[in-house]
Amino acid sequence: MLTKFKTRHIKRILGVLVIIIIPAFILWGSLTYLSSRKKGILGKIENHTIRRNEFSPYIDMARLHLLLTIGRNFGYPQIEAQAWRLYLLLWKVKKEKITVTDEEVIKRIREMFGSEKFDQERYLRFLRYRLRVDPRKFEEYVRRMLMIEKLWNKLIKIRVSEEEVLELYKKENQKAKISFLFIPYNKFKKQEVKEEEIKSYYQKNKVLFKQKPKVKIRYILLSQNDYERMKEKLAKLMRKAKSIKELSKKMNLNYNESDYLTLNTPIEGVGWEPNLVRIAFSLPLGRLSQLLRINENYIILEKIEEKKEYIPSYEEIKEKVKEKFIKEKTQKETEKFAKKILSKIQEKGIRDFKELAKDYKLEYKESNYFKYYDYIEGVGLDNKLNKKIFSSSKGVVLSQPFLSNHGVYIIKVEDITPIQKEKFLKEKDKYKEKIYLQKEIIEKIKLFARLEKEFNLQIFNSFYSSQ
Repeated sequence: MLTKFKTRHIKRILGVLVIIIIPAFILWGSLTYLSSRKKGILGKIENHTIRRNEFSPYIDMARLHLLLTIGRNFGYPQIEAQAWRLYLLLWKVKKEKITVTDEEVIKRIREMFGSEKFDQERYLRFLRYRLRVDPRKFEEYVRRMLMIEKLWNKLIKIRVSEEEVLELYKKENQKAKISFLFIPYNKFKKQEVKEEEIKSYYQKNKVLFKQKPKVKIRYILLSQNDYERMKEKLAKLMRKAKSIKELSKKMNLNYNESDYLTLNTPIEGVGWEPNLVRIAFSLPLGRLSQLLRINENYIILEKIEEKKEYIPSYEEIKEKVKEKFIKEKTQKETEKFAKKILSKIQEKGIRDFKELAKDYKLEYKESNYFKYYDYIEGVGLDNKLNKKIFSSSKGVVLSQPFLSNHGVYIIKVEDITPIQKEKFLKEKDKYKEKIYLQKEIIEKIKLFARLEKEFNLQIFNSFYSSQ
């Protein structure tokens, strides 16, 4: 029965902190920069220093909140990220002088655990065995959640229009079917071009060949267990070590060396972490980073090489320029040919694409029915194209050709299914709530960004690494 209470009431009622589902944003995602040498100091907000003992209750509150809202599938990084969110929100609560009465706390607890018949003994048993928290701490947690809820209501105003609801309903329910002519780029591709043309193209479009800054790093990855086992020794050696190779040898740990990285390059064993690459760029050559938390692991890195942003000379990238020039010229020729066919279709009111396909020796196809967000068979996935199709009507030929990576399409809308008005009216509230929740998440992200800037929040150390 208590599990049913948790599923049916608690998750819904504590959904006030929807922000928990937002991955890695601002400073509190998968990466925490551990930059302070002062033990026990975790960060700073306005002119206030945040120490470990002050932050500890927020860790407890975050753990409890995650347990109640998403179950047990979370780790230290999620707890700490949530704790910082709670800290920031409650700092704003204090500024706004928001309070919650005992009566409001009691009412919310009754809502969470079944308001019709509240069983005190069952409630206490749930706290003790399921949450492992005493009533005083749980009631304080509920009080703070109510304060945050009042803060949301004060600072966030969300409206959903009838037009937005209808539009979303159409996107998720209407279906369309198209026919198309396909003109491959290979039909117009020319391998031979003049040297003067290529040079001229390079001179006019140098910015297209700009090379992004790149950095090469050496790094040591540690699991949570490895870190716990050797953190004291590691802290001492990091103060003395002058390179990753030296640290690796003294700690008897393997190190990795990357190829040149940009912000969009994944790191072997780590994945795509642009924040980590930014830190690498900020390091002086040959300098070790501080200990960095990344997902469930830790990393120490050293910048060993760097290439600044630059535009290569024509001679360096001659073949690349030629390839891009031919590709662009081919696309323009193909698009020009497609527009010529479109003009003929519009002038003569042609609707039979099969005959046109024979005349011009082109591929003709018809798709199956698809929805707004679906992949279109034979064409691909493109939000702008789908928007044009679903804003048209049956029998319409799109006024502009669609350019893909492989060729150009001339598209005719064969059918669009109408909406079922009765079904829409029955499901209208469900779609309205969906839009509301989407807007709510966006507004909460914006609010967190504003609060971080307003209070100049800085995070120096991880709670779990400063013990």
